[in-house]
Amino acid sequence: METRASPSQPLYGLECKAAWCERILSGEKSLEIRAYPPPPELAGQRVLLLASSGEEGVAAFGDAIEAGQAGGSVVGWVLFDGAAAVEYASGEAFAADAAVHCVPADSPYAYREGGPALYGWPVVASHRFAELQPLPAMRRLMRSVYKRQG
Repeated sequence: METRASPSQPLYGLECKAAWCERILSGEKSLEIRAYPPPPELAGQRVLLLASSGEEGVAAFGDAIEAGQAGGSVVGWVLFDGAAAVEYASGEAFAADAAVHCVPADSPYAYREGGPALYGWPVVASHRFAELQPLPAMRRLMRSVYKRQG
């Protein structure tokens, strides 16, 4: 049986370093950069922002997140427009959108000439929770995208 999320309990989560979560929630960052296009499962879904700590460019969570696990928290949710995702195949195009994706050229998340394409996921809406929430039990769907368990 497929699990359905209610508006108050999003079904999916996106691991994101805490500083980037802050930029999304403040409205400063309106384009999230990933090394893959938005998964179709996220279409029309509020996605929990799973704020993590640690080294930039290195995932903090494994394939499964235990409920209440240390090393992260849920800070809010974000809604992406996957149909309007941008594919970056050049450094020039990536640099032209720096004001909306906020990724500096020396970041591990920046476009690299000769490297794979990057994708910008447009942020349609976001919401900051009044208080940090513990991580729910989740399982990796792909890369930094998780699906709620139970």
